[in-house]
Amino acid sequence: MKDTRLYNFDVLRITAAFMVVMIHVSGYFLINTDLTLFDTYFVSVFSSLVRSAVPLFFMISGVVFLNPAKGFTVKYLINKIVRLLVILFVWNLLYALIDTWNEFTLYEFKSSLSTRLILPTFPKNVS
Repeated sequence: MKDTRLYNFDVLRITAAFMVVMIHVSGYFLINTDLTLFDTYFVSVFSSLVRSAVPLFFMISGVVFLNPAKGFTVKYLINKIVRLLVILFVWNLLYALIDTWNEFTLYEFKSSLSTRLILPTFPKNVS
């Protein structure tokens, strides 16, 4: 079987991931440290240059997702969407548990989970 993996895109993904880390690091330095004027300009320019990481991830995902060699069917699309929704739900459930770990109540857990999943919340019963 022929190897159809696009290794160039793997290198771009690694580069883009590093660039995302640099976005966060440069933001920290701009906000939380006392920089000279030159350092501020340098960090600002550097931050601007690495901000292309997010569109780069988006474009790489489009190329890989819409790869004509794999074929594109409705079943393929539904499988991808279900897979992403399951990952989103599990990840948000984990974060909701972490958010309410210290003072765990059922209401706070439901509120945290519904906020993350953009579901309606209901007021807490006050007695």
